Amino acid sequence: MRLLPRFRLRFRRRGPRLRVRPSVPSLHELTKDAPALLVANIGRGAAYNISVSIRVRASAFQFDEIGELAPHAEAPLLHQGTGRIRFEQASTSTNWFRIVLRTVARDEGTDLRIPLDVRYTDSAGRESVGKQTLHCDEQLRLRVTNG
Repeated sequence: MRLLPRFRLRFRRRGPRLRVRPSVPSLHELTKDAPALLVANIGRGAAYNISVSIRVRASAFQFDEIGELAPHAEAPLLHQGTGRIRFEQASTSTNWFRIVLRTVARDEGTDLRIPLDVRYTDSAGRESVGKQTLHCDEQLRLRVTNG
């Protein structure tokens, strides 16, 4: 009976494990310069060169790269808007992430499922890609699930 817990501990993953989570429960609470999403390392090893991208309809957005994330630490996902569209010039009180999701949510009228790709490198130099899904309902509440 004691062998099973020892077996589980021995084969537990020791590297980084990244999870994206919303920084606010609803987009209504998101201020202009606040990040809408956070990435947390729930693993036992550091993660390097972290890049998170989302696809909303036919547009892809990539958040700024995070150089390093220690175990049990978290960092905000920021977007500088260096492409053709400069979101920070839209208004003094709007958040670019809220603009994008509100527009799509209004058109769709249902629970949005937005794919997230989380790419990172571990301390051994192995690259990993994680797939998660950002959900946004009619009341603009946010949650993230695996897969």
